[in-house]
Amino acid sequence: MSVKRVDDRLQIIVMNPIQRCSQQRHKGNKMALQNIRQRLYAHFGPTAEATVEVKENCYIMFISYFVGDSRVKQ
Repeated sequence: MSVKRVDDRLQIIVMNPIQRCSQQRHKGNKMALQNIRQRLYAHFGPTAEATVEVKENCYIMFISYFVGDSRVKQ
């Protein structure tokens, strides 16, 4: 897992290993992702994003949302 601020967004990356037998996507996976997107939208509005990438042995979720203006105001 990694968390970092890039300009005015917080970026979170969560990686989980997957077993070969569970690499097929299940209907529940899409439902869970939709649920996460709805919760992010409820808390952070339309700037929140959640995407998923499945690599050979790893399930990676990318989450980002607006946290405020990072520019210094004078």
